[in-house]
Amino acid sequence: MSEKTYEWGRAGRLRAARDYLGLSTREMAEQIGMSRNSYQRMETGAAAVPVSLWDNIYELHDEFDAAVRRLITATEQDGMNELTMPERATKWERAIVARAARQVGFVALDVQVPDDAVAREEMRE
Repeated sequence: MSEKTYEWGRAGRLRAARDYLGLSTREMAEQIGMSRNSYQRMETGAAAVPVSLWDNIYELHDEFDAAVRRLITATEQDGMNELTMPERATKWERAIVARAARQVGFVALDVQVPDDAVAREEMRE
């Protein structure tokens, strides 16, 4: 078993990665499978960041970007120029709708994010 490699001085990059996804520290920690306290220590620079963590974060970014593309494509295929927010949208879904709206200049209102939860689960398996 190989030793883990850690990086210091990556707190800002870690925060930017979380901000890109629109998640709280608790939600980001859950997404990458660690405690909120451990994640916060890395994001504030009090702890080093495992190099292997970046692979998880890049996967999350890929999932997020794919969900945004699916939403934009589905909306454009329907001939719509507005998005609607699910009534009980998760923070993840809200971030996807908001990013899609910003990317194409849509107005965000109330639409379901197509198959986002299913896609996220499939990628985890």
